[in-house]
Amino acid sequence: MKLQELKVVYICPDHDDKYRARKVHMEALLIRSGFPSDRIEHFKSSTENYPDCLAKANIEILTKYMNEPVLILEDDVEFTGVEEFDMIQEADAIYFGLSIAAGHPTQNHADGPCRHIPFSTSQVRIQNMLATHAILYISPGYKQAVIQTILDHMGQRHHTDVLMSRLHPHFLILANKCPSFYQSALFNAGSEEYYTKITFT
Repeated sequence: MKLQELKVVYICPDHDDKYRARKVHMEALLIRSGFPSDRIEHFKSSTENYPDCLAKANIEILTKYMNEPVLILEDDVEFTGVEEFDMIQEADAIYFGLSIAAGHPTQNHADGPCRHIPFSTSQVRIQNMLATHAILYISPGYKQAVIQTILDHMGQRHHTDVLMSRLHPHFLILANKCPSFYQSALFNAGSEEYYTKITFT
């Protein structure tokens, strides 16, 4: 299947010059990458109480697309050029972006390298991976589980990717070995590109 056949929603608050630049970047990137304009949606997130504002954005998007696969992107990604992927209908989600980091099982931070096990020649099954910059959400059951775990921790300033990493062992969560997106240094002063511009073997 081709990436461009998916419904894609990117999250960007678009409230100041910094984030307006990110919105322009995302619109240009998606059009340049071949996404039809009617398959692209901008979700204008709040900026209050970070990271809860991003968690709420994910809840709203997943609720809206409960019965349709939806690719949710963060506004700092770059496209690797990888378009083709194996659409596994029984999968609950497929990660189109990778990370070398794992989520801590009980605390709100990273916890060493992520674990994954072989699934096919093109995909692995992930067990505790961080990073929410490019995820295709498929099953309603998994979407509901993500929504519920976010709601259970709302107001506690938990990072969504840490919470979601704890769900991975209980669902069929795949990741494409050759990702389509990574978090670009263009918009990040930290080490996001180092952690996400990778492939799995």
